[in-house]
Amino acid sequence: MTLPLAMLLFPYVYGFVSVFLMYQNFAIINLMVTFASLHGLFSTITMILVHHPYRQLLLSLCIETKLMYLFEKEITQRVVS
Repeated sequence: MTLPLAMLLFPYVYGFVSVFLMYQNFAIINLMVTFASLHGLFSTITMILVHHPYRQLLLSLCIETKLMYLFEKEITQRVVS
């Protein structure tokens, strides 16, 4: 919860401070917009790491995909040989 919140908190705090001080640094503004846009990515990664059922599903999908790839590769080699 802390990491996704921080990804939104820093851009908003900088936005309020820059409006209050009437100081605009466009490089920092672009960086803050990038941080805010990464909020969804970090929320998803945090959810996968924290919640066991999501982590289990992701791992099973990865293992299943790898097994399917290896099985198809083995069949292709047998057919070609």
